[in-house]
Amino acid sequence: MRLTWLAILILAGVPDTVPHAICAEQPVHSQPKDDSARGPTAQQGYTFAPDTGELIPMPPAELPGGFPSPGPDVIVGEVSNTTQFGRAGTVGSGTVGLSIRTVSCNKGDAPYNWFALPDVDHPMIAMNLYRLQTVSGTQRFEHIGYSWIKHAFSALQGNVCGFGCQSSGSSTQLGVGCSDPYSSSLNAGQCGLGPRGVANPYTGVIPAGANLAGSPCSTQNFPSRDHRSHTHNGISHRLQVSDTDLTPSLNPGARYFSEAQYVGPHEFTDTDAFNAQNMHNNVAYREVGVSPPDQFGVYTFTDMGATISETPALSAWEGADVYFVEPEPFVDGRALLASKAAPIGGDQWHYEFIVYNMNLDRAINSISVPLPAGATVSNIEFHAPPHHAPEAHAPTYSNDPWPVDVSGGAVTWSTETFNINPDANAIRWGTAYNFRFETDLPPEEVTVTLGMFKTADTVEVLIPIVEPDCFIPEDCDDSVPCNGTEQCVDGSCFAAPFDDCNENALPDLCDIEDGTSPDDNANTIPDECENLGDADNDTDVDLADYDAFQDCVDVYDGVDPPECVLFDFDGDGDVDYHDWGGFQRAFTGSLICPVMTGTGTNPGPGSGNTINVTVSLTGDVGPVVIHPCIPIFGCIPITLQAGNEGLVVFECNDQIDFGEVIFHDGVNPPNNVGQVTFDLGTDFACGQPARVTFSLPCGIELSQE
Repeated sequence: MRLTWLAILILAGVPDTVPHAICAEQPVHSQPKDDSARGPTAQQGYTFAPDTGELIPMPPAELPGGFPSPGPDVIVGEVSNTTQFGRAGTVGSGTVGLSIRTVSCNKGDAPYNWFALPDVDHPMIAMNLYRLQTVSGTQRFEHIGYSWIKHAFSALQGNVCGFGCQSSGSSTQLGVGCSDPYSSSLNAGQCGLGPRGVANPYTGVIPAGANLAGSPCSTQNFPSRDHRSHTHNGISHRLQVSDTDLTPSLNPGARYFSEAQYVGPHEFTDTDAFNAQNMHNNVAYREVGVSPPDQFGVYTFTDMGATISETPALSAWEGADVYFVEPEPFVDGRALLASKAAPIGGDQWHYEFIVYNMNLDRAINSISVPLPAGATVSNIEFHAPPHHAPEAHAPTYSNDPWPVDVSGGAVTWSTETFNINPDANAIRWGTAYNFRFETDLPPEEVTVTLGMFKTADTVEVLIPIVEPDCFIPEDCDDSVPCNGTEQCVDGSCFAAPFDDCNENALPDLCDIEDGTSPDDNANTIPDECENLGDADNDTDVDLADYDAFQDCVDVYDGVDPPECVLFDFDGDGDVDYHDWGGFQRAFTGSLICPVMTGTGTNPGPGSGNTINVTVSLTGDVGPVVIHPCIPIFGCIPITLQAGNEGLVVFECNDQIDFGEVIFHDGVNPPNNVGQVTFDLGTDFACGQPARVTFSLPCGIELSQE
């Protein structure tokens, strides 16, 4: 991504793109923060220099001096653990509700205010998901879903960003250099989410007021987060994405990026933070892998690479030219206009524009792109993320596509003005819209005009001619070893898609080259990826493979010959009883995994600070027999006393990352097919509902004794 300058506007720092690592892990970009006494409650009288019409060079990519920034400065240090928490509609044609784990950091030299509602001086967390996909030789980077905003309520004092935490000694302020985690499950809590439309993303101002009571969420309803008369389903208020945008078979080769943004008032009300414009570095993103949904319609998301802090996910659209759109510096926020023009063959050129509104409160409702003189335009398209369904006490934004007009030598998309329809489908903060078309002529230097939704003024952006880097793959040669061949996409050179069978975000050839993965048969496929369980290589795990598996487990006893790697289902380097369940799944193809749940609520401080969750494995308290059924061997009964081993205790504010509980059947060695995993998401906080899930390996039967 090439950041450039804006024709008529003063610019402030947004970091440049971080290159995507091919054969090396990227460093983790973290973030911390601090807290202390409350700062001023208002900041008035700000002005900005009048426009001169001159081109202004791009500002530095980072705030001067790095850490610490002047004043409070919240950034997103970690984006991780994208998780599905619900669904609406039929698998394949419905919508899922997602959430993301976020860790904020105070990069500033003063504490950041973190006062829970009804106090309005706290940050709010917005979550997004984007898809990058090559279509007809051009890259499409599209915003495919967003969440409501999570209102922060309590700050811990960690050091995830590595700044050196100076604790505030209080949960109402995030200390200098300190970090604060919000788990996926916490960010998914529907009663803690409010509509984005109530917040000014630049000033952080939200409606004030006392608790409104009402049902649901009786103790958590406020003017900025009013759930009265709401009917929550599995996707309500969460990061909503349609099946059609996620299903791998419908999106071949697609890459996905989770994004988080923190918005709050303290960077506006604090003089030092305001003068440094700290509110412009509050976005971070991370690439995620997406696995197909299981039989229950649940997708699995895998973190890839590192979190890229202080820059929006738009940076993942490599090779684009990006321009800042800042109509009134120090008065309102900014948007970004990204563009590409690339040859697609047949004397045709593809033009792609993305308008990303980071924190511009006035929003955007039109874009006009001049055409090369005499050009014939075709394949005009518009894309926007879908808005949430109507809810009481929240804006209901239109999903109508923008009408397009081709006249006067330009392509112009527009929606209604604010005066006509305040709920029109405008480009509001934290969203990105696509505008694309094709012509029979190459690009010329043009001035793109953007219309402001609430203020009805316009901003012009000069886009100079940027010659493509390539027209054919042979034009590309970056001399970087171990990244396969390159391809020419959108006029820019990129490494061609690589095979990554072990899903570690590195090419298989790199794993073999650096010795991470063995390739004993020298076929360029890591041995751990080759038809696990299929010893005779007939593409079917059957009885013919059982003897070889049994030998690897029993005969060699930890001194496994190379061919045993086909049975190392858990990847621990040893074929043993831990691999029985994997072989069973390969043998039977069973995908039926029983799930048992239990619930409880942490009473919080004053009640012992513990939560007891009794897990009723079959709905009744009593002995339960788990039958891990292994092919050939039959079923082995394992008894668990619900209400005894099923009792789980959490300490208040524990950061919980559950491991595994192994049920032994009384023989030696233990039959680990009976293992059960506790899964609470990640973090646990006082006063929050807790749900414990026992997720058994596939093919295990349950019966009540």
